[in-house]
Amino acid sequence: MLSIRTQLGIVKSELICLIYVSKFLNGWKVHGGVKIRSDVELKPVPMPKWKLTTEFTFDSAHYIKDYDGPCGRMHGHSYRVQVEATSNQLHSSEYCPHPVMVADFRSLRWAKKDVTKGGLDHGVLNEILPPEYETTAEMIAKYIYDVTKKRVPEGVRLKVRVSETSNSWVEYEDDESES
Repeated sequence: MLSIRTQLGIVKSELICLIYVSKFLNGWKVHGGVKIRSDVELKPVPMPKWKLTTEFTFDSAHYIKDYDGPCGRMHGHSYRVQVEATSNQLHSSEYCPHPVMVADFRSLRWAKKDVTKGGLDHGVLNEILPPEYETTAEMIAKYIYDVTKKRVPEGVRLKVRVSETSNSWVEYEDDESES
């Protein structure tokens, strides 16, 4: 956590806490519980940002319900998934009590586990995904996003990229207005 002095981009001598300003009210402005000289220009200071990316694969079969063409028949893919997690602060996890990570890699890579262990590997996606998620790449990305979002600390932004082939992919990410 940055000090108020660092966040405001001014030197220590230019800050006086409210409890000490009773004699110095002339020529000062109140900003968030701190009095600042009126001739000091406040400049935004960028917050730190960490970006963590992990990539994994899983092999699964699926078909797209009511699709008129080959994708309507059972077939399989070696899916490649990238999960990007971004945060302005570091967090702890259920495996590490110290705030030293954006998110635990275990919470981001859950989908690569075998279907018998709660993942998507070597399963039939039509039997694994809830009915509201059709098995298109778009909806698989949304499903992985939705499950992963519940596993990461609050405030961590996510982007999920799912590739069915080496030259086509889909991305699903947090709405910009949520940040």
